[in-house]
Order: sequence, then structure tokens, then C-alpha cells
Amino acid sequence: MRLIIPAAGAGIRLGGSIDNPIPKLLIPIRGRPLISHLLRIASSMGSFSDVILVLGPDYERAVQTVRDLSSGIRWNSRTIITCLKNSRYRETNNIYSLHLAREFLDGDVVIHNSDVLVAPSAFGSLLSRVGKDEAWVIADRSTPIPKEETKIVMSEDRIVEFGEDVTPETAHGRYVGVSRFSPIASRMLKDEIELLVERRNLNVFYTKAIDHLASHGILKPVWVEDSDWLEIDTWEDLKAVGQRAKHIIEEIKTEDYELTAEVTVRDLDS
Repeated sequence: MRLIIPAAGAGIRLGGSIDNPIPKLLIPIRGRPLISHLLRIASSMGSFSDVILVLGPDYERAVQTVRDLSSGIRWNSRTIITCLKNSRYRETNNIYSLHLAREFLDGDVVIHNSDVLVAPSAFGSLLSRVGKDEAWVIADRSTPIPKEETKIVMSEDRIVEFGEDVTPETAHGRYVGVSRFSPIASRMLKDEIELLVERRNLNVFYTKAIDHLASHGILKPVWVEDSDWLEIDTWEDLKAVGQRAKHIIEEIKTEDYELTAEVTVRDLDS
């Protein structure tokens, strides 16, 4: 199984700018950068052969942080961490980051937003799903849904609409920012991403490609509670993470050990 983390954003809603970016994965949460908690949760699953990070602003510092963290995390499986560079982060959105990682969109794939943490129990629930041609997204229906968030509309047990354009009034829940794709679904996702990029739709969210899977009736939710996840998108989010972060971090069942993950770095811009 592969884990892809698109992390080339400039943190605009956190007060960053194209010229003065704030890489979210480096934001400290309870004494560690956000990416440290994400990688520790991933390692505790024991499921990933590859972890791919697509990085943009402050690239060298981000890569060095990943190298340093990887030498202090125990990976329960033979894992290779690959850092890819999106030098076009100023003019593109995360769909382009996934385009750069397209060679890894093959087989069983998890996509995890870099500004999100989900509790290990919720992550494990996603990884436990079985289906050769299905896809799953972690979703929350327990809180009011902001207008700008990715929302979902259900029909029986399937998601039939998925995107930012769904109105809060018709939505049954919101996308948390973590998704999983079976081999058939990952191929469909890759083809849709490549089609959008070919059509020069470079400044859209990758969720637009996931909506394509919803239209084919293969997208399902993995429901979680509000306390099972957090997102750092704005300063208000950052100020409110306290107890929720503590709950999630305390659930992580891995310790710090010697290096067991190989880190490779590639500048891949086309």
C-alpha cells in the first residue's frame, strides 16, 4: 500500500503568501511538527511500502525535516519515503501535486492531506475496508459544515456527489481529507487527474477527480466523530487544536527508534 501526501501549499489561509509561504506540515503541534505526528500514525499502521510527499515552499527545510523525522520513527514494514518537488506550487493546486506523483497512483493507494490528523483508530478503519473496485473517504457528519469545505451527498450507502459546490443544506457530511483507493479505483483516479491536467485544469483541488469516482457509484464513506480528526487550515483552527490534538496523539502506538525507513529525494517537475 502507498501513502501520498500532497504538501505543496503556501498556507494562504494561515496568513502565508506566495512570497512568504507557511508550509503547514512544519507547523508545531504539541512539541512536534505536524508531519511528525502524521508519519508516526502512518508507521503505526504497518501497512505502507511507500510514503510519497509532494513538497513546494521551503523545500530544502521540509526535506531535511522529513529526513530527521524518518531517522527517529519506527516503521513496522519496509518503507521507502520519497520527497518530490512541485516547483509550480505558486500557480497550481494540489491536483498538480498528484499529477507529479502519478507513477505512484497504482495499486492500493491512500491520499492524506498534509494539514490533517486523524486518530489511529479512524485511520485503521479506513485501511480495513475491502473491495477490488471501490474507494473510500473519511467523512464527518457530526458538525456544521462550512460552505467552503468539500461536502458529500449520499444515496443509500454510496456517495453520489462530492465537492466544494455541494450546498451545506443538501450535504450529508464533509470530507476530512483522507481517502483510499483500490487498484481499479486508483487507476480511474489517475486517468481523471491526467485528463484534467491535460485540459489545463491545474488550479483545482484533487477532490474534483474524486467526484468522478462518485459519479460511477464506487465511492463510500468511512464515518468518524468530530473528536477523531483535526485540520489546520486557519489561525482559528490552530488556536483550537489543544485537547483534540492531545486525544489523537495519545492514541499513537509507536515509539521513537533507530532509522528503518529509506528516504529518497527527487526533483520531479513535469
